[in-house]
Amino acid sequence: MAQKKKGEKYTCEECGMIVVVDADSCECEECDIVCCEVPMVPVKAKKAPAKKAAAKPAVKKAPATKKKKPAK
Repeated sequence: MAQKKKGEKYTCEECGMIVVVDADSCECEECDIVCCEVPMVPVKAKKAPAKKAAAKPAVKKAPATKKKKPAK
């Protein structure tokens, strides 16, 4: 596994815990971050949610017309 870099996030696939690396990697042999006796995996970057479309202008309704009385 590659050396960990400051700010990288890892998650446990067993319990869902997430950790953030808070220090630059050391010069020693590469190691794994372990939780629940399983090596943790890098968190995949989530895409920013798409912006909602601008509010549509209100549709004006035609004024109601009075019903004509039927001719007798």
